[in-house]
Amino acid sequence: MYDAAFKVLEILESSDEPVSGESISNKLGISRSAVWKHVKELKNMGYEISSSQKEGYKLEQKSDRLLPHEIRKKLRTRFIGKKMKY
Repeated sequence: MYDAAFKVLEILESSDEPVSGESISNKLGISRSAVWKHVKELKNMGYEISSSQKEGYKLEQKSDRLLPHEIRKKLRTRFIGKKMKY
């Protein structure tokens, strides 16, 4: 479940402009309602994401929590620290 949410997050992080739910759903091969659920999940994790019916979703601010996804992005190891349980 979290993997799909983090894929949505990666798409939002890669754009300075709002990204439509349709665009995200096409890139990931999921429904727009699934995109909405993943955005809601990300918001619950502390990510500030704005949404507009006309423009789409935009990542305004990253979470201030120490989340495995954020740690994994910064790791430069091949093995150690890749699998995390929290």
